[in-house]
Amino acid sequence: MAKRKKLFTLKIDYERCDNCGICLFECGFDLFSYDIKKDRVIFRNPGQCVECFICEARCPEQAISLKIQ
Repeated sequence: MAKRKKLFTLKIDYERCDNCGICLFECGFDLFSYDIKKDRVIFRNPGQCVECFICEARCPEQAISLKIQ
């Protein structure tokens, strides 16, 4: 089975992100984690993204975006 080409790139705007963690719980594909050393939310498995846009829609600070590649 051929791997599907990703149409979007995930971005976190760290100027807007307040590390509320909503994305950690909303993503059903376990894409996000909290990096203690960097003290911020990061994308852990961006290759597993199914481009459902839930993280973008649920982020109260509008810090997550999926941009067309």
